[in-house]
Formats: sequence, structure tokens, C-alpha cells
Amino acid sequence: IAPIILYALYQFIEMQRSAYPTTAGISFLFNVVTLWVFLFVVNRRGYERMFIKCLYCGGIYYTVMVLLQAITPFSINHIREVLLARVDVEAGLRGYENTTHYISGLAPNSAIAAFFIAMMIGICFSKILVNEKIFKNILCVFAGIISLVLTQKRSLVLCVALAIAIVVLFFKKGLKKRVKIFITFFLVGSIALYIMYTVMPAMSIFMGRLLNNTDFFSGRLDLYGTMMKWFYSNPFMGVGIGTANHSFGYGGHNCYIQLLGEEGIIGCVIYGILIIPHIVLTFRKLVKSWNSKIVDENTSILLSCSTCIVIVLIYAFTGNPLYDYTFCLTFFMLLAIPSQI
Repeated sequence: IAPIILYALYQFIEMQRSAYPTTAGISFLFNVVTLWVFLFVVNRRGYERMFIKCLYCGGIYYTVMVLLQAITPFSINHIREVLLARVDVEAGLRGYENTTHYISGLAPNSAIAAFFIAMMIGICFSKILVNEKIFKNILCVFAGIISLVLTQKRSLVLCVALAIAIVVLFFKKGLKKRVKIFITFFLVGSIALYIMYTVMPAMSIFMGRLLNNTDFFSGRLDLYGTMMKWFYSNPFMGVGIGTANHSFGYGGHNCYIQLLGEEGIIGCVIYGILIIPHIVLTFRKLVKSWNSKIVDENTSILLSCSTCIVIVLIYAFTGNPLYDYTFCLTFFMLLAIPSQI
């Protein structure tokens, strides 16, 4: 409770210091709600299975919707116009009509679809590692990878690959098993990517954005430079929460630099005190469970949780998962899972 209270108080101070009271107030309110939800579920049993299942089902839903939009774009776009807000429909159509061809299914934007698809891939791959419904989960992983590429979210594709590699490298016991998993994953993945490249126009666009892009960071370096100037102007307490959202119209696309620029070194330390113990607890429980003689349901849950947390932490280098309301709440729900087991 103490770190939560400390962070909430610091957020209140940062809200008072911000030059943009409206956006700062919204940020403060969301942070308080997120912390309250986290505190409510952190020691309650039963939520871990439900939440992992919700992430899995959400990822499957967005996978299907993205694939359907790729196959029958006019039908899905018509449903979008009926179900979604006008601004979301326009954003989705702009993404599809320009050179990047973002596809988001029935999500308000491609980032939301890609995020939950990435969570689903992480969960299914974790189940494969513990030999749980292998054939079904392999199909889900391949369908998820295809739909993730269709969303054109390069950062999340790379995040999934890195997160899986990190989890396997550090937590899978037995060097031979790890080598076999890496070789299998590399060979199958390479074949799948080649097939996708030859039959899917979207894959050609994706690889072009990844390998032949003169602006690889898509203008984000300017945002990073601006946020670092905020940090240099007040390294200890930053310039106050809500500044990035007001200045850019969205997050800074690097949560760590944004945290440093808005809340300074003190804010980074307090945030670390809040989340790092729960991350460490997750990995410690995973190692203990995975290295035991009995691999049970808790092992699968902890492995899925760890993979999803690593995806979020890597994605935070180029996205806004700690500042986007949906993603941030998901992250804190994941942090609560180890204490529920």
C-alpha cells in the first residue's frame, strides 16, 4: 500500500505543477483509478485465470476481425461505420488508404488490435512451452502473427519476437531444449514469413517499412528530443504530468523518456518502487514453478503473465503502453497476477 500512496501523492503534486491543468487532471484521475483497481485485485484469488482468458479471447477476436478485413474489406468497413464512432472510422480508413495500409478490424485503431493480438500470441506460445493443447495454440500463434503483420505495427511484431526469445532464454530449463526451441522457432518463422511475403501485399509493405524506411522512427526522434529538453529544464521533478498529451496530442512514444521528462528522476524512482517488486515477484515465481518437478496450471499462467509483461516493457520504448488508458490498466492487472496465485 505504501508505494501506491506515495505514487498517488507524487502524481497529485505533479498535477499541481503542470502548466496544462486539464490534461494533467485527466492523467491524475486515470492513475488514481488504475492504482485503485490494482489494489483491489492484487491479493484476490481467481482473477488471474479470468484475466488471462480475457486477454486470450480479446486477441482471438481482433485476429479474426483483422483477417476478415483483409479478406472482405468492404463488409468490415461497413460494420465499422455502424458500430464505431465517426472519428475512429475515419482514422481506420485513412490508415488503410495510405501507403502503410493499417488494418484494425473493428478496433478503434490498429494499435489496440495489435496490442491484444500480441498478448494472445504471448499467451499461446507460453501454453506451447508447457505442452498445453499444442496444435490449437500453434494455429493461434500463426494466425496471430499474420494478423499482427496486417496491422503494420512494426514495434509490436519485434516486441513479441524479443519477449518470446527473452522468456525462453532465461526461464526454460535445459540448454538443449532452449536451442531446439530457438531453431524450431527460427526455421518455422522464416518459412512462414517467406510464404507471407510472396502471397500477401501487406507483408511487402511491412518489410519495406522495416528495412527500406528512411525515417525508421517515424518522426519520434523529434518527440524524444523535446521530452529530453523538459528533463534538462528540471531533472529532479520534470515539467508535470499531462505535458506530452497536451503538446503532441498523444503520448511521447517512449514511456521511459516521457516519465523522465514529465516527472523527473524522483518520479522514475517512485514508479520503479511501485512496479519493480511485482515484476521481480513474477519472474521469481515463474522460475520456481518451471524448475519444479510438477508443471501445473500456475506455471502456464505465470509464463503467460511474464511474456505479456515483457512485451509491454519492450513496447514502452516506442509506444505509449504506460500512458494509454487501455494498455496501462492491462499492465497493472498483469502485475497483480503473481500475488493472486
